[in-house]
Formats: sequence, structure tokens, C-alpha cells
Amino acid sequence: MPFKTTKNMNITSLPTDDLCAMTKSELYQEFRKFGRDVVRLEMNTVIAKVRGVPLKEAKVQKVLKGGEVAELRKRFA
Repeated sequence: MPFKTTKNMNITSLPTDDLCAMTKSELYQEFRKFGRDVVRLEMNTVIAKVRGVPLKEAKVQKVLKGGEVAELRKRFA
């Protein structure tokens, strides 16, 4: 479903949060009940898998792309 803009756009017409990029710190807050170490491991694993980069490079990334956020939410659902 393509995103359609209108002249008087309201907040409810925006795409879902799964498509929005988020910082690692925002995601730590969202999943804080699972513990920082568990969330960090899963985030870095998702980044490495989706982007096709080594885990060492995934660890230095500060922002997760929309697809990565969606994958992370599926893992913690």
C-alpha cells in the first residue's frame, strides 16, 4: 500500500512505526523489560543479518532501519 499524502494530513495517516528508523537508545527504552544485554545482542544480530555486515560493524551502528525495527519487534513479540 503506497503512502499517500494529503493537504490536511493528520497523525493517523502516517505509516506504521515498523517502517520508521529508530535509534538503539529508543529501542532499549521500548524493550527495557527484557534487559539491556539481551536487547543489545538481538539488535546487533538483526543489523548484521539484514545488512549483511559482520557483527563487529553492526555493533557501531547507532540507528536501525525500519525493516530492522520490524524484525526486532517480531523477535520480542
